[in-house]
Parts: sequence; C-alpha cells; structure tokens
Amino acid sequence: MRSERITRKSRYQLLAAFSLVAAILVLTGLAGCERKMQMHQWSGQTMGTFYRITLLPSRGPQPNHRTSELRVQVDALLRDINRSMSTYQLDSEISNFNSLESESCLLISSDFAYVLAEALTIAQASEGAFNPLVAPLVNRWGFGPIAQVSRLPTDAEVKSLMALTHLDNISLTDTSDQLCKLNSRAQLDLSAIAKGYAVDRIASLFTEQGYSDYLVDVGGELRVSGLNPEGDRWRLAIEQPITQAAATPGIHEVVHVTDHAIATSGDYRNFFEHEAQHYSHTINPLTGYPAQHNLVSVTVIAKHAATADAWATALLAAGPEQARYLAVKHGLAVYLIERDNGRMVHYNELSGSELDPLGNITRKNDVPKDFSAWHSRGFESFLAE
Repeated sequence: MRSERITRKSRYQLLAAFSLVAAILVLTGLAGCERKMQMHQWSGQTMGTFYRITLLPSRGPQPNHRTSELRVQVDALLRDINRSMSTYQLDSEISNFNSLESESCLLISSDFAYVLAEALTIAQASEGAFNPLVAPLVNRWGFGPIAQVSRLPTDAEVKSLMALTHLDNISLTDTSDQLCKLNSRAQLDLSAIAKGYAVDRIASLFTEQGYSDYLVDVGGELRVSGLNPEGDRWRLAIEQPITQAAATPGIHEVVHVTDHAIATSGDYRNFFEHEAQHYSHTINPLTGYPAQHNLVSVTVIAKHAATADAWATALLAAGPEQARYLAVKHGLAVYLIERDNGRMVHYNELSGSELDPLGNITRKNDVPKDFSAWHSRGFESFLAE
C-alpha cells in the first residue's frame, strides 16, 4: 500500500499547552487571595505530564507530617501508580498483562484491580462509549506508546481490532485480584482513568494527614477540598477550545467547586490531520474510529477524579446527542461545548424534555462565535453567577 503523509502536533507542544492550561486553572483559583496563612505549592512531572499541588494549613489541629515529607510520599505514590498502569513502561503491571498469552492470568495490585473495576463499571454505564480494552485501536491510530503510523488503517483492520475490545476477552476475579486474558491480542489501556485515580489517591493522603483545604492537579484532572486561600469555594476555569483564530487557551466558563473533582476532555489538542481531515485521539470504541462529530469539549464534575476523568472521555467519544442522553440518564454534572456555526447560545437540561433537553436559550453568558454550550441539571449549582 502507498505511504501516506500524516501531520501531527508534537508531544512537546502538547505538554507546553497542558502546562499553560494548568497555570490558568490554578491562578484562577487563587486570584486576589490574601489569606493570612502559609500556603504550600509545588509541582513535578508524572505520567508523561505534570502535577501541581496547592496545600493550605489545616483549620484544625496541625498535622504531624511536614510538607517536605508529604512531597516524598506524593512522589512515591505517583511512581507506584505509574509502575502499575503506564503502557509506556515495559515492566509495568499493565504492560506485563498486555504481553500475556491466551488463557493466562496475572495477580494484580489492589490499585490496578480497583481502577479496572471502576473502568468496567463505567464501560457498562456508558453503553460502550468507555472501554478499557481500546488499546489495540489506540495503537493502530498512532495515539499509543508505539511508533506513529505512516498510513491510516483500512476498514478491515478496524473491524478486526474491534473484536479485541469485547469485555469478555478478560476476566477479573473479585476475591483474589487475579486478572486473566482469554485472547492474547487483547490489551488494556487505563490512561483515560489513571490520572484521575492518581488525583484521588493524593487527595486521600492529604485528608488522612489532617488537611482539609487543598487542590490537586494531575495533567489537568483536578480535585479540590474545603476552601481556597480567600475562604471561598475554589474558582476553576473551563478552557475555551483552541481554534485557528485563537491558538492560545482562554477561559470559557468559571465554576465554583468544593469537595469535588473536575475533568475535561477535548478534541483540539492531541490529533493529526490527513487530507484536510481532523483525527482526534479520542477513539469511539463502538465504531473503532476517532470520534467524528461537533462536540469539542466535555467537562464533568464528580466526587472522585477517576469518575470524572473516565466519564469525560466516554461522553466525548459518544458525541453530543448521546452525551446529553447519558448525562441525564445517570444524573451527571456535565458541561458540553459544541461547534455550532455561529449560533453562540447556551442551553441547559431544563430547557426541554428530559431526554431532549435542547429547547430555549436559558443562559446568557458570552459563548464565543461558532460554539454552543449545554449543561446538565447537576452542573447548575457549580456555575458562577
């Protein structure tokens, strides 16, 4: 077959963009604060991206652990999760499982077992829009740890790889954390939930040590607890999708959050273009192809970052109509941004029937040209006035 030239944004451009977005989110949460307490902030690298911590002194009895000790614990925790779930590490648990032959089993860690069980739960709830066995498709489309592809997959290839995404290709024993593979070609990819889980683990560590006010950010997946340095709910930004006219991140919407996690998935960062066609890194497990629709950004707020992380990916893959359906069905707190040919409107779930919520304009915020926005009933309480 002939070779085809495929253009792709570089990894370094993406990391720089993610770092800038993270800075916007953190600075939005801290702008104008003069809280008379010592605040600890630090950052580092993990999972091929960054992490950032904002930790405020406890409002109750002071914890026994010094911040320097907590930093060591956070780094150790992130290394453990990476060694468990990174497909870029050849000796990780997930890589070891992916290399197993058919009818083979692997005893996995409690972290791995928990994340996989949560992934399988959301796979069912999302009606297949989220799928932890999507790795063969992700790799073939060039978005995994393997080298970039030089040609697009054929329909026959996609159909063959789709068979590997069936959830019955693996089995997880609840009592022994033994994970078995029934098809040697089946492979797991937990990247759409692992960063969120890392956020949850760090948050649990801080809570266990007596901290009640903090922000944890791993690669743009965030969880906040308590109050910000001003003594208010944390103010976080939903990013304005990047366009040719606006190549740097801006703020689309501001939300007020406490004791919740927030995650956003978009189709405008990690992608390639071929013959004027945009191919997003978000693979729809139900078709085997990169998602092709007008939905450009999905933000989900949930109690746990792993839940928000996975649902944001699932809803972006599902597309706007199915995303709204799933958000209403499961009572999710969801905010969607869609390319909409200059209508510049904002709807919410209450403006129409239960499963057809698009009706009348109900929110008069400044929606940029060529986009429309929609939020579910569960998202309403988080929106800034």
